[in-house]
Order: sequence, then structure tokens, then C-alpha cells
Amino acid sequence: MFSIRTLLIIVLFCLGIQPQQRAFAQTSRTYFGEGYLSNGIERLPPVPPELEALEPPPNQILPLPERPALAPSRGSGQEGMGPPGPGGSKVPNVQFYWLPQRDLKSSPGTMEIIGGDISFGMPVARSETTGMWILNGSWGQDHFETNARLDSLGRDFPEELTKLKLGLMNFRSLDNGWSVGGMVNVESASDRPFASIDEVNANLLAFVKVPSGERNAWNFSLMYSPLGQLPFPIPGVSYHWHPTDRFQANIGIPFSLNYQPTDAVQISLAYLPLTTVNAQIKWSITESFALYTGYSTHSEGFLLADRLDKQQRLFEFDQRIVTGARFNLGEKFVLDLSAGYIFDQSFFLSDSFFGGGRQDEIDVEPGLYAGIRLEFKPF
Repeated sequence: MFSIRTLLIIVLFCLGIQPQQRAFAQTSRTYFGEGYLSNGIERLPPVPPELEALEPPPNQILPLPERPALAPSRGSGQEGMGPPGPGGSKVPNVQFYWLPQRDLKSSPGTMEIIGGDISFGMPVARSETTGMWILNGSWGQDHFETNARLDSLGRDFPEELTKLKLGLMNFRSLDNGWSVGGMVNVESASDRPFASIDEVNANLLAFVKVPSGERNAWNFSLMYSPLGQLPFPIPGVSYHWHPTDRFQANIGIPFSLNYQPTDAVQISLAYLPLTTVNAQIKWSITESFALYTGYSTHSEGFLLADRLDKQQRLFEFDQRIVTGARFNLGEKFVLDLSAGYIFDQSFFLSDSFFGGGRQDEIDVEPGLYAGIRLEFKPF
């Protein structure tokens, strides 16, 4: 089901990027200031909220707005906690998750899902003129034990769905104080990735940040994700309001809010068009241990290799409630254990997420799930 050799190779590669990441942290202060510090641990710079819209993590609550730089406080490392799944973490990580066997609503049968993911991000170049260039990538795979069928294609539901992604980001600061950037990544999400050019697509993002006073800014963006809920370019406009160190919000599209009423409690909320909602509360018990709970919706698209209609996608949607715990393992690693309740899960074939003409809709009964993620903190 999973290639253990591949897992080990990529883990070793991720662990080997520490020297470059340390230099990257120094340069990031020049471009993004100190706001990317979380619990005293240096991270990748805060990604624009528009970037999250391009690739909502399939089985994870979206990483929510970065915690503002505060005086030293209790915490357990990186933010963006939630049920594991491909694509969510901003640091090198390995994760696995399990959705035990549940009955199908739409037809006799059951479904069990076991999945895993590896992702990384590393700086590859930086200069005063071209800014910071960041290479990032991920590999994720879900294995399905089910007797569900896709009758319109005359086949069983895929045993495995895999997503491979490799991309390049650029951030730079202009002389007038504005920040600009963009991202392009090549992705193949399919039962047979890269089987042909028809199973490959590109995600694109361009954004501009215009300061407004000392703490606030206007954000303008253009996003395109062919496998997203809206498979056409989406403009975004939001106002980043940061009145205090404990509160900040992006008001507009996309929307996000981050409030820290005390050093130990953090509340986050985010919305991305059209149905992506994420809410999270975290309690930092000690410097190395934290608990969290949250709610998220999740959708994802795949291109099946044997489809007759090349515009057709296999979509998945669900809602989930999660609770979990995070532990610092020394200075370099964070262990995240989570469990939750998944409901309203469905799979269907269609040319678009919201369009008519859905085929082979498979609804799955609610149930529990569990996950584990190991993150590497490169600084």
C-alpha cells in the first residue's frame, strides 16, 4: 500500500534541509518582519491567506492565521493543528490517518480509509532584487477498502488515490513598501498519477500586499485551482486589520480571524469560498504540551485515468470535528495525536463541484477517525 522506502528517503531529505532553513529564517525577517515567530520558534514566513485557498488539506483543518509575535508564552510549537492529511503543514512532516470501516448510505457495502502524507518546503535562492524563492512539494495517498462501485465507468471504486505536487513560491519586498509574490505548482491527483497529460494540472497564485498604516494592509490576489470547488480564476480582496498583538483579521475574501485572549488560549476562524470553513481553539498547558479542538469542512478533486469525459472529476466532501494533543519532542520535533468525528462524507463524479449531473454518488455513514503526525522544526 505504501512504499516505506520512499517514506524514508523523503524523511531523510527533509531532515537534511536544516542549514538552508536556518539561513532562510534570517532573510525572512527582512521581508516579513518578526510576525512569523510562534511560541519562540522560527517558522516559514506567514503564507498569504489566498495561498491556503489553492490547496485545502484533504484531511486536515486548514492552517489558520499565524499567531502574532508576543512575549514568550506557553505553547507546543507550530500552529495549524488538526486531523492529519496531505498538504497542511508548513514544516517538513510525515503523517498517517485511519478512518475505520463505516457503512455506505447509498448502497449495500462498507468503506475504510487508511492514508499517509509527506510534505516539505525549503528555500532555494534569495537576493535583494528577486526576493525569496521556496521549493515545496508533497506526496499523499489514500487506500480504500470498499465494495463501492462507479457504475457509470463500469468499474469498482479506486483502491488508491494519490496526489503528487511540486511547486515554487516567490516573495519579495518593493522599495515603496509593498510586497508581491506568486506561486505555481504542478500536481497530479489520480488513481494513476501522471498516467498521461490529462491527469496533470497547475495551480497558480499571484498577490500584492499594500501597507495601510503601521500594522494594517490591503491584500489583492488572483487564484486558480482546476481541481478546486471553483475551477476558474478567483479574485480576492481583503483588509488585514491588526489593532493589537492579540488580535488580527483578514476582512474580505478570503476571511480569517485570530484572537489570543490569554497567553494560553488561541481562537482561530477562517472561510474560503464557497464552503470551506475552519474553526479552532488551542490551550497551551505547558511550554511543551497543548490541547486543541476544532471543526472543518473539506473537499477534494481527482482525475481518474480511465474516465471517458476528460472534464470529469471524482470529488469528495465531508465535515469533521477534531480534538488532539501536541507534544514537543526535544528541540526539533513535534508529535501531534488527533481523533475526531467525520460526517456528511460523500464521493461523486461530475464536471464541476456545484454543477448538476452528478453521477455515482456514494454517501458514507458518520464515524470516528484517528491520526498521527510527526513534524520537524528546522530551526
